[in-house]
This record gives sequence, structure tokens and C-alpha cells, in this order.
Amino acid sequence: MKQFKSPSTHAHAQLQKRLLEWANASGFTAAALNVATMLRDVTVDCAAYAVSSDPGGDPIGSTFIFTCVATRDEFLEFAGRPRTADVNRLSAMQDELNQLQGGLAASPSTSSSSGDDLFAMASDANSRAASEQAIERLQEKIHAMREKWYGKSIVSRMFTANCANQMILVAPPGVCANYELPDGWGLLVPRQAVEATESSESTPASWFAQTINGRRFEVPPNRRLDLLQRIARAQSVAK
Repeated sequence: MKQFKSPSTHAHAQLQKRLLEWANASGFTAAALNVATMLRDVTVDCAAYAVSSDPGGDPIGSTFIFTCVATRDEFLEFAGRPRTADVNRLSAMQDELNQLQGGLAASPSTSSSSGDDLFAMASDANSRAASEQAIERLQEKIHAMREKWYGKSIVSRMFTANCANQMILVAPPGVCANYELPDGWGLLVPRQAVEATESSESTPASWFAQTINGRRFEVPPNRRLDLLQRIARAQSVAK
């Protein structure tokens, strides 16, 4: 059976275990590991449900799907095994984008004071507009490259099926770059080595930091309730 989870390794299992402890300590109403989704051949590392904190909000809460990748190799498996050339190309494009954005941020904005040289102002404005257009084109290329990575992976099926309101990758520092995430996904990173939490005095709620919040996807109420029921079934199996 295809699974939306990385190969079972000790490091992966430890990351899953700590993630569940974090979720249970972080205010989620329900959470479980190895939850079967509505896609019949897709099981996720962890799924969670949270009721709305707004008394006048949606009476049906929000759903969350977490995928753990303990190593770079696990991440590349999750990403659909992109070619090394594509990985390097995406990295180069992101470096170029950072340079363009840094140069644009450092360039002075044009001023309309009477003492300004109008020709210089026009030149600066044209240069800024050209930089903004170059940034936009590069962002489109980066988006297209990520689409190429994930287009044939299970990730694309998860998007199409509206499986959860939020989808989050869980990875130690250095396993993946922010720009390598699927569009809309969040990123949760351990604050310390997973093994260190055994002897740490910190509480489970502080074990992870969400470095990228990701996007909230609109999911019909019946599908949110379906995932909640699947979480409950996974909890009963785990007992």
C-alpha cells in the first residue's frame, strides 16, 4: 500500500513520537499517528483536529495533516525524487531571487521633492520597475519548478482531495530549505535534537517551532468530520 509517510526508521519513529506528544500538549482536541486518509491508499504520519477558539466561529473545527521527514533522503522521497539537476536549479534560482530582492530593498525609493533631478528619478523608477518584473518572473519559474517536483507525487493528490485545512512538514533543521516546500505547506522544526527531549526539562509543548505557518485550505465540513473519525479509529488501534 502506498503511504504518505517516510520509510520506518528509528529516527523517523522518534520524530513521530515526539510530534504526537507535542500535539497532545499543544491544544489539539484529538491527534493520532498513522491515520488513513480518504484516499484509500494514503496513510499520513500524524493527523490532528482542533475545535474553533472563536465562540461565534465554525462549529466544526479545523483539521491538520503532518508528514515527518527525519533525513534529507526521506524529504527527497516525499518530494517525488526530483532530479539532482532540478534540485540544483531550484537552489540557484532561489539564490538569484534573494539577490534581486536584497538589491531592491537596498535601493532608495524615488522622491518628489523639488530639488531632485527628474531624469535621475525617472531612471531610478525604471530600474526599480525592471527589478520588480524580474523578481515576478523568477518567482513564477520557482513555482513551476516546485510544481514539476510535486506534480506526480501524492502531495498533488492531497491538494486535489482537500484532505485537511492545513498541511505541515515536520523536519529537523537542514533537512529541507523553506523554498523547497510544496506551495501552501507549513514547516515545523524541532527546537533541539529529538533524542535530547528524553532528558530535557522542557515541556512537550515547547519541543517544536513552526517556522512557516502555511496556508489555510478550505475543506468542506463533511471531510473535516471524516478525518476526525479516522483520527479516532487510529487512536483506538494504537491503544
